[in-house]
Amino acid sequence: MAKHGRWAHTIFDLDGTLVDTAEDIAAALNYALAQNGWKTYAVQDIRAMIGEGARRLVEQALPDATPAEHDKVLADFLAHYRAHVAERSRVYPGIAKVLRELQQAGVAATVLTNKPVSLSEAILRRFGLRDYLVAVCGGDTLPQRKPDPAGVFYLCALVGSRREESILVGDSGIDRDTAARAGIAFCAALWGYRAAELCEAPLRARTPEDLLGLLLAE
Repeated sequence: MAKHGRWAHTIFDLDGTLVDTAEDIAAALNYALAQNGWKTYAVQDIRAMIGEGARRLVEQALPDATPAEHDKVLADFLAHYRAHVAERSRVYPGIAKVLRELQQAGVAATVLTNKPVSLSEAILRRFGLRDYLVAVCGGDTLPQRKPDPAGVFYLCALVGSRREESILVGDSGIDRDTAARAGIAFCAALWGYRAAELCEAPLRARTPEDLLGLLLAE
């Protein structure tokens, strides 16, 4: 693949890496919890639960509930979230520039997330980021989800990149573990939700501007 920089393919996590979606996720989760008679959570507590998909989010919020109770809260959560998917979310400052300059440099950019692909696409289009991306792999695109490496292999095959020229950028240990299992490089997005999990990551970016310099360095 023709490109400028060390990596030809950058795979981004979505929540906590490209877009701060915590306010909308928290609003939807707390709505679903209240509707079903459960206690609600502060946004900062919900932020620490994000990253493993909607079902796992509900399971973390209700560790003592039954599967049937999880199912009901999950359904209410998804219905509310679909209706309000990007009302309070925001793109992290500098992310649009990162994606634009990667595209101009010939670096393929993709997204790998555990969020359903339809919701992921809606968020990315709402903020004008989708045109910079070659593909989006959501939590329901494949039978497997992060930290399983299947999504990495799927995206690498789509863009035609080898593992040694691909890097995953994310804000959680789930992303780090996904990259490790796939045998690709990983860069910690320290502006995200779960940066405390990544203090030992060899590659770290404190801001999107730092990330761009790292990704385009020869």
